[in-house]
This record gives sequence, C-alpha cells and structure tokens, in this order.
Amino acid sequence: TSTLLRKLNAGDYAGAADEFLRWNKAGSKVLNGLTRRREAERALFLS
Repeated sequence: TSTLLRKLNAGDYAGAADEFLRWNKAGSKVLNGLTRRREAERALFLS
C-alpha cells in the first residue's frame, strides 16, 4: 500500500496530507500545475 494510505489508516492525517505533495510529477519531471493542484488538495483535505 501507499505511504499515504498507511498514514491515513494510522490516523496521521497531517502526515497523510503531506504525502499529497509527493504526487507532482509526470515522467519524473515536476509539473507546476500538478504542484499547485496537490497543494490545493492538501489544503482541502486538512479543512
């Protein structure tokens, strides 16, 4: 399982939210659009 899922199942919501930020690449290249999207998803998850 993913680290995000393990942290979520363990009740580590802040840690799980931080994992969203790792999913910002396409073909090993960081994409600014994905970075912004993951930051928005993290904020929504924590709200």
